[in-house]
Amino acid sequence: MSRFAAFATALALGAAAALPADAQTYSIRFQNQSGATVYRIYSSPTSNSNWEQDLLGSNVLYPGQGLDVIIHNVSNCYYDVLIQWESGYQETDTFDLCSYSQYNIY
Repeated sequence: MSRFAAFATALALGAAAALPADAQTYSIRFQNQSGATVYRIYSSPTSNSNWEQDLLGSNVLYPGQGLDVIIHNVSNCYYDVLIQWESGYQETDTFDLCSYSQYNIY
């Protein structure tokens, strides 16, 4: 498990391998629980070889802040995420959007 991507098991909604029958809409909260400012958050389905646009846009995510994102037309529950901090350090991870409603950044 990466140092910034621990999910609260209490938020589990179903089996990790479950996929939706039809494309659905999901809400996810990116919560900055690190001690550093997050400058960029990219996320895209694992089936996409390119990153989608930066979810923060011109904003930043200070320690303790969260960002609520609604993702439409989800047909693949597994999403890659790239987090970039103000220092330039970055990490990637994969998460199950269909099973968790919050992604904690550590």
